Amino acid sequence: IQFTVTINSAETPLSRVVATTDSPVGMTAAIPHDDHNALCYLSPEDPAAFADAASETAGIDRVQRAGDGRVQAVVTEPCPGDVVTTHGGTIREARVEAATTTLTIRFTDREAFDPVLEAFTAQFDDVAISEFTTSASDSETDRDPLAGLTDRQREVLEVAYRSGYFEKPRTNDATEVAETLDIARPTYDEILRAAHRNLLTELFEAE
Repeated sequence: IQFTVTINSAETPLSRVVATTDSPVGMTAAIPHDDHNALCYLSPEDPAAFADAASETAGIDRVQRAGDGRVQAVVTEPCPGDVVTTHGGTIREARVEAATTTLTIRFTDREAFDPVLEAFTAQFDDVAISEFTTSASDSETDRDPLAGLTDRQREVLEVAYRSGYFEKPRTNDATEVAETLDIARPTYDEILRAAHRNLLTELFEAE
């Protein structure tokens, strides 16, 4: 299933930053991180101004650049994007404004709709659903290339990717990504290697 949800987010940290900078921002991912915090990846029009404002906003920690005009920040208060990912959904598109957050999200499991809607309405006011679509399951289309990874491997691989670790030149090196994940550098290296191995196994042995 795929649907668009618009939420009254005026009191959330990211909307407060947008109100300060007077510039809406796109969100590419929100990764659950340490006790209901969310590591959010954002695409503001002015990354430097957004990062400065976010650093001064309550409910946001550890703001830093993440390459290609992106900013990453740990949001320590309820975040609409975090609701999506903790329920197994994928953010296809998201826009954070001063009063609202609008997300287009996808779930491979149709049974996830009711739980995620309940989670939204429990945490936020004025939740509106639109553009609800469903499609028949297709084993090839729905196949998850990350199926062979553990949850921890998925997290490390996604944070490394979104933090600019695979860019050239790298936006953040291995030590910086490990610090973002709150793990030791050798642990990061070990998990990333295992994730690469399992991902390649999943891709090549499925051919």
